[in-house]
Amino acid sequence: MRPTRLAWLLLLIGAALAALPAWVAPSFAAAWLGYVMGVLALGALDGALATRLGALAPRIVLAPALPVGVPAVLAVDVGAPDTRSALAVEAEVEGDPDLGLGPPATSTIDGRQGGRIEVSLVPRRRGRAAVHALWLRWKGPFGLLERVARLPAEAETRVVPDLSATRQAALALDATRYAQAGLKVERFVGDGSEFDAMREYVPGLDARSISWRATARHRRLVCHQFRAERNHPVVIAFDTGRLMGERLGEATRLDHAIHAGLRLAWTALRTGDRVGMFAFDALPRAWVPPDRARGTFAALRLATSELAYGTSESNFTLGLLDLVQRLPRRTLIVLMTDVVDSIGAELLVENVARLVRRHVVLFVTLADPQLRRAADAPPDGATALARAVVAKRLLDERAAVLERMARLGVLVLDAPPELLGPTLVSRYLEAKRRERV
Repeated sequence: MRPTRLAWLLLLIGAALAALPAWVAPSFAAAWLGYVMGVLALGALDGALATRLGALAPRIVLAPALPVGVPAVLAVDVGAPDTRSALAVEAEVEGDPDLGLGPPATSTIDGRQGGRIEVSLVPRRRGRAAVHALWLRWKGPFGLLERVARLPAEAETRVVPDLSATRQAALALDATRYAQAGLKVERFVGDGSEFDAMREYVPGLDARSISWRATARHRRLVCHQFRAERNHPVVIAFDTGRLMGERLGEATRLDHAIHAGLRLAWTALRTGDRVGMFAFDALPRAWVPPDRARGTFAALRLATSELAYGTSESNFTLGLLDLVQRLPRRTLIVLMTDVVDSIGAELLVENVARLVRRHVVLFVTLADPQLRRAADAPPDGATALARAVVAKRLLDERAAVLERMARLGVLVLDAPPELLGPTLVSRYLEAKRRERV
């Protein structure tokens, strides 16, 4: 229990009044003494009447799983203090830094029914995060003293990938014409090579699809219908090395890649392909074989939620060699990594060149909007000019690496975080429609 600002203010006023007997009249000494004693007595009464901690019975409510980078709340349920008037209670939570806990929150608690205090948080990294302690602060009925209590807490949650964009994409999936490639009959000229059915020819269809034998039999123009092949293996390979731990906005590069990868996985499963996952940094870290069973997406989400943030440099030779040995047939490999400069990416290019001889490779990187803004900023001074020159050089080297990848026959995608998910799905559907897989 400690004095509030109001109590200190009243005591300061009493200290100022202590000079009155010397300056005005000695008779004010008794009045000053009575004022001070009254403030102290009122403070003692305030402390005696203040609500006890046991009456509040606080309880932390934390969701068992929270999406990374998405604002959420941690609730503190407070019991009824059994007072006639409402009680203002302030709560502050101690926890792991990865929880991204916000500032203390205050709520007015009903004296008869209790209430809830909500502390804001924004999870920063995937994995397990815990709450260690709860601080509560509330004042007495006169506002002169306040009680402060620290309670140990043992609440834990799992920070998982954000699936909000994946759910939105799932709702819109059937509305896009490319989404049904391989799942339903394609109605685009030249799309698909797998025979599906015969249908009557109508103007606008490819005349090369007309079956003259069936036409003669039915005495009307009949043509073949084709669809894109399904059941292709798709493996999303995540680089979890040191460079992927850099933060872009509210999440790291790795988290942005995971969100986009899960969105792609959902789309590929819906269109009939088999999806797997591979992760590596200095060593291979995770492997989920390509499958299209009912629980495949749940297995992918669980595996990605447990991917650790690597602190070592990525070994592309070991990682990609281990991946190739796991793939018995031609596969679409979606490699999600990062490129800094041409020198550091030389080994990456060599390994991707060997990979593309047998498989289809979609090379995915995250563009840094801050780097682009630094390169395009007007050179107002020497520091800004130097910053712009360095940023432009990094962008040029990055573009050179991506151009080399494209010349090797690799599908290249470089997009900012907010566009990575939909752009990646579009590139996959385009490759599927053109039967690159």
